[in-house]
Amino acid sequence: MCSTDEAFKKECALLKDFFLNIGYPVDLVIDLTVEVSSKRLEGFLTPLLSSRSPPSPSGRPLDTLDPLPLDPSCGQDTIVVDTNKDPDFSASFITAFNTNSRYICSIMRKNCFFIMNSGLHDRLGLSPIFTYRRGNNLKDILQRNTKCDHLTRIKGTSTCGCCKWCRYLRVGNSFIIGERKYFINHKINCKTKAIVYVAFCQCCAAFYVGKTDRRFCDHIYQHIYAINNKKSDNALSKHILNSGHSFLFMGIDHISMDIRGGPQSLIVETRELEWQLQLDAFSFPGLNENCNIAAILKYKSYLR
Repeated sequence: MCSTDEAFKKECALLKDFFLNIGYPVDLVIDLTVEVSSKRLEGFLTPLLSSRSPPSPSGRPLDTLDPLPLDPSCGQDTIVVDTNKDPDFSASFITAFNTNSRYICSIMRKNCFFIMNSGLHDRLGLSPIFTYRRGNNLKDILQRNTKCDHLTRIKGTSTCGCCKWCRYLRVGNSFIIGERKYFINHKINCKTKAIVYVAFCQCCAAFYVGKTDRRFCDHIYQHIYAINNKKSDNALSKHILNSGHSFLFMGIDHISMDIRGGPQSLIVETRELEWQLQLDAFSFPGLNENCNIAAILKYKSYLR
């Protein structure tokens, strides 16, 4: 309900016009307006925020209180406050409601003379006004937080922010190979499993398309280990040995496990081959060497 009679009349007029414009019967709208107005006058409907002055800590109405004394060092003897003004709830103290709220409010009211001495009495009134936010209920305490990073981050490759392999990731929601731009339609980070990825050389146009069933960070570690040990059977290590370049990794596709299960590993291998063919990874500047069609044959036999 509105706090003042003037605001109540404006709200009634606004609602009356609204319901008439959408086709409600005129007699019905007028009768309801009269009924609500009479109930407010009779006290059945009261404002949520009273327009009366807030009570004082002593229980006496504020209008009957004597002026509050100031510190003599301020050069004034009393505070003069207009008690006829309606309380301004925009200047109230906002806090979450809990079992200690009453105790906290009593402490603030008891020590409100500090505020009076600061010259804010014209704005805040003789006594502080409190507005409560809803505190945590049982649902808030038990329910899993829905603002987790893996649920709220945008589509694309992003870092998990808590592992040492994040620095090897290329963050973004798109990538360009040749003259074509590709967009990533999944949410992928270091901890994501069953993905297809691209390793981009930072110094030239070379790239490598691969896949992993494990966590992305574990597969990155495998590549870094091969590079550090200068293994010639690893495509990235071979390129770095010949050129001295470095690579960043970017997840481009994610295969989520269906609720009924299925050959996820075969699907990942099939999707890897599709991306290798789409990006022409077997031709320069691609670093992939062998085209493995065994995954497609296995997947087709599984579907049979």
